[in-house]
Amino acid sequence: TDDGAVDIAGITGTISAETSDGSIHAENISGSARLKTSDGTIACVQVRADNLDVQTSDGGIKLDDVTAKSATARTSDGEISANAVQADSLTLRTSDGNIRCNGTAAERIESHTSDGSIHIECAADAPKAPYVDATTSDGEITFVAPPGMSAAIEASTNDGSIHTQLPITVQGEVR
Repeated sequence: TDDGAVDIAGITGTISAETSDGSIHAENISGSARLKTSDGTIACVQVRADNLDVQTSDGGIKLDDVTAKSATARTSDGEISANAVQADSLTLRTSDGNIRCNGTAAERIESHTSDGSIHIECAADAPKAPYVDATTSDGEITFVAPPGMSAAIEASTNDGSIHTQLPITVQGEVR
């Protein structure tokens, strides 16, 4: 659609939805999904997908109860929230907004924001040795892991601090 909201519910199969000016809400869907809007929020609730790719230029993104092989969420201007997401690969990118993950279980987590904080809290059943890349230019990074996790973490901020409850072995330079 060129102008208006898109609501998707109870569908199994490959889904592609796009609108220029409106929100997208997808709930209780199974199969690969590509959702894109230029101006609006995107919410995905109870999604089971091989590949989930959501993108908005101006709006927040919410992923809630998502299981996917690959899940990607991108926005130019808005917050990204990921709750109870299980994925082999989870990629979250925003230019202007916070990234918040709660109950995440992924082998690979990449989260990047230019202006905002990053908070990643892994689920109790998360993989024991995930790779996590968290980068922000202006904001703090918090990583919370369950007992017994041995993650490979790359965390970088230009104007902020990094917090974790894990014991850290540093390779390279701390500035």
